[in-house]
Amino acid sequence: MIICICNRLSESAIRQAAGAGASSIDHVFEHCGGSVNCGKCLDFMEEILDSAGGSLASMSGITGVPAE
Repeated sequence: MIICICNRLSESAIRQAAGAGASSIDHVFEHCGGSVNCGKCLDFMEEILDSAGGSLASMSGITGVPAE
């Protein structure tokens, strides 16, 4: 399933990035390529990372992404 339409990132690609050590959404984008665009994928990406032990820690300050 495609999670991030802007960057065409699938759930499996995000899980692979997490398995390779990505511990934040920034790390996922570094691993897979791309960047935050519309931000609609971030909640589900956070859920995927949380299930793998990651977090949104490095995402505060990005335009359009509310700080927690």
